[in-house]
Amino acid sequence: MSEVAEVHELEIDLLQPNPLQPRGSISPNSLLELAESIREHGVLEPLIVAKTPAGYQIIAGERRWRASKMVGLKKVPVIVKDVKPSQMLVLAIIENLQREDLNIFEQAAGYKRLNEDFGMSHEAIGKMVGRARTEITNTIRILNLPDIVKDAVLTGTINKSQAEALLHLRSNEIIVQVFTTKLLRENYSVRQIEELARRLEQEGEIQRGKGRPAIWKHTKKSKEIEDNLRQAFNCDVDLRRSTKQIRMTFVLNDEETLERIYSLLTK
Repeated sequence: MSEVAEVHELEIDLLQPNPLQPRGSISPNSLLELAESIREHGVLEPLIVAKTPAGYQIIAGERRWRASKMVGLKKVPVIVKDVKPSQMLVLAIIENLQREDLNIFEQAAGYKRLNEDFGMSHEAIGKMVGRARTEITNTIRILNLPDIVKDAVLTGTINKSQAEALLHLRSNEIIVQVFTTKLLRENYSVRQIEELARRLEQEGEIQRGKGRPAIWKHTKKSKEIEDNLRQAFNCDVDLRRSTKQIRMTFVLNDEETLERIYSLLTK
């Protein structure tokens, strides 16, 4: 049998936020709601903290701590963990990912960080947060969408499934074209977007500007190579062919990803 964690009452002023806390912001409205719940019912779930040379740092439960201070509590229930700083960060990321108020891009950033900074596979991440490996992979991939599409997801103009379907298209330029003409104007469904992507794949081109092809026709082998590269480098890869050349493009969102791929390619 696993050992039951011991719950202590700890003075609230002895606690401090985790300086490695990955959470970007805490919604004031959700904090007020939580404060009202704590005022009425108390802190129902203990905070997870670590004892460090700098004092007791919160691994999980910063919202509960802040809300408890708002209602004037002097002590809060805690479970003290003996963990290393790197473990604190992993636990904090995982705790955040299990919250219901994270948007899809905050979730994706958390998954990506566990994968890139801590070497966790998509399957391992899925097991820790209770999701399928494919869902982790697809969620991370939506970070590659153009900003105009990300904004549409956040405002509810399109849903996550429609955004994921757009990733079947071969370049950000085509994604924006399809988003503005087919999704916004014609309200394409997920199936229609996927069918359009397959048709473009088969035809090997889509008109861009004055007839220049945005996609070259793939062979079975080049498609397999492209898919394998996406998985290996964990970013969008655009492989295009013409009669005279083959061009491979990595679509990156930040300098950190660039440095990671550069390191892998120059080993």
